[in-house]
Amino acid sequence: MHRTLILFFLALLSLSAPLGATVIYVSGDQTGTWSADTVIVTAEVRVPPNMSLTILPGVEVLFSVYCKLIVDNGATLRAVGTPADSIRFDVLPPYTAWHGIRFLSASDSSRLEYCHLTNGLASGSSPDNRGGAVFCSISSPTISNNTITGNSAASGFGGGIYCSNSNPSISGNTISGNSATGDYTGGGGISCGSNSSPIISGNTLSSNSGYMGGGISCGGNSSPIISGNTISGNSAYYMGGGIYCNGSNPAIINNTINGNSASYNGGGIYCFECNPSIGGNTLSANTAPNAGAISCEWYSSPTISGNTIFGNAANSNGGGIYCGLYSSPTLVNCILWANSPDQLDGTLAVTYCDIQDTLWPGTGNISTYPAFVNTAQGDYRLQWGSPCIDTGDPNPIYNDPDGSRADMGAWYYDQSLPVRILLIPYNAPIQIPASGGSFQYAIQATNIESTNLSALVWCDATLPSGAGTAPLLGPVTISLSAGQTLSRVRTQVVPAGAPAGLYHYNAFAVAVGDTSTDSFTFTKLGTGGWSVRTPSENLGVGGWTNTGEEFANVGAHCVRPSGSEATPTMEVMPNPFNPTTAISFNLPQAGWVKLEVFDIAGRNVGAHCMRPEGLGTRSVPLQAGTHQITFDGSGLPSGIYFAKLEAGDYSHVQKLILLK
Repeated sequence: MHRTLILFFLALLSLSAPLGATVIYVSGDQTGTWSADTVIVTAEVRVPPNMSLTILPGVEVLFSVYCKLIVDNGATLRAVGTPADSIRFDVLPPYTAWHGIRFLSASDSSRLEYCHLTNGLASGSSPDNRGGAVFCSISSPTISNNTITGNSAASGFGGGIYCSNSNPSISGNTISGNSATGDYTGGGGISCGSNSSPIISGNTLSSNSGYMGGGISCGGNSSPIISGNTISGNSAYYMGGGIYCNGSNPAIINNTINGNSASYNGGGIYCFECNPSIGGNTLSANTAPNAGAISCEWYSSPTISGNTIFGNAANSNGGGIYCGLYSSPTLVNCILWANSPDQLDGTLAVTYCDIQDTLWPGTGNISTYPAFVNTAQGDYRLQWGSPCIDTGDPNPIYNDPDGSRADMGAWYYDQSLPVRILLIPYNAPIQIPASGGSFQYAIQATNIESTNLSALVWCDATLPSGAGTAPLLGPVTISLSAGQTLSRVRTQVVPAGAPAGLYHYNAFAVAVGDTSTDSFTFTKLGTGGWSVRTPSENLGVGGWTNTGEEFANVGAHCVRPSGSEATPTMEVMPNPFNPTTAISFNLPQAGWVKLEVFDIAGRNVGAHCMRPEGLGTRSVPLQAGTHQITFDGSGLPSGIYFAKLEAGDYSHVQKLILLK
């Protein structure tokens, strides 16, 4: 019966395959290169000792039986896709499973990049029941930019990834919907055990589940570095909804740990007989019957430094932090606010912290609202004037990156820039359907100086390909009084023709020669009729339109000269360019004209322009009609520049892209 099903699905595959597509069947030892469109695994496969196997972008590896892909002693597996052409590991027929990729003393040069791994199942006795999609034993491969979803470890550890005596680099992956469900097992997303010290950075771990450690579990004397990850919506049947630590000493640094839950203890982080370093994290909306955000039990005394702990909840014992038997954490430079039923419970050494409702004993503690940017949208950065700025521990070892005294909380206020620009996306994460759509955000500029300033402000987007759009908002010059914050809510339309993938939405503010930047990401789920036009040509009705509250004269690219029904026009061809481009403009009437070119830092690089008589000096007016100059970028680096044309009361800014 099973063989009949396999033959049936193989027949379906052949019928649905594109004309000219190639299919190969593999089993046993494999070396060389898999380049076929589809590779069907019919029995266990192995990369033999000291040999190598390369899988090219776009290949689909489908397992028709429950078996492993083993990378043996000293062997190398290189499965390296691209953002637009990933490699897929899955099953055939559907609704079955495969036994994952097993690195067994494999070469450290092995790589999994831009792969999709799903329906992996680790089962059997130990260690076969560990690592649903990826198992590493005495192996340290690079695992980056993959999508690892829907895998599980039955009665074992590491629904997505498991490490034993291994130090892999695990970065930039999306790890979601994986599970490790056996009693007293854990690590729904990632499990670190047996003297492993992986670097786990920049990943998104969401909706994973485990008995202990819904997102990540750390045990067996492991010492992973867990930094810059988003760990959200994971759940533990027992302890440690986000991260579980037992007999290990991880460094948990600069993560966003949000909306995780545990059925007993430690919604965000649980510590048992360990002393992790917990610093620079934002913990919010985590829940558990005991200890909403962080739980420390049985000889656990971590250093908890520079965290923002907001809006976590427990039924009892420490909505923010709970300390149980024989544990006495050190708490410094933290903000604890809006946690329920209380901020802290237990014996803690607390200094230089902002704790709601209670002036906690200890040097430098305060109890004043921190003035967050926007808690409704999960933005816990500090507004200028917050009581938490420059009130942290004055010891220079805690100084902020700008050299100023430490701020309290996970987010320091950068005082090295006179004007700070912020973007606050609403209802993140943002996903735009293939048919197009829109998103809402706030843009905020703050002048921290004691004098009035003006700033050049604009927004653009970086496409999945890495190319940039023309300015979608502005550029516009805004005036800010001393200490003023100006905030506006805007709506950005993303057209159906925009390509699928991950975008970065960027804001820039140039003031006094310094540039402040901020960005957030959004995803387009498909493409609906992408035209051959460039993103800048799609600006306008049906394109990348930007509307909302006026931000000074935001969105107005030009001002019509007084008394004139016609406006000047400007065109740049070619753009992008290397190394020269022609900037032409048409004047409907005679007048004085000024044309300048600025780099992204606001520096005038107009000396590189060859000007016609009178241009820039305003010594004589230019006659009505078309004029042209050549901008020479030979002495400039590749990058983004802005040409600014002024004619009477009219002004226009055009983005230039120099590609060398």
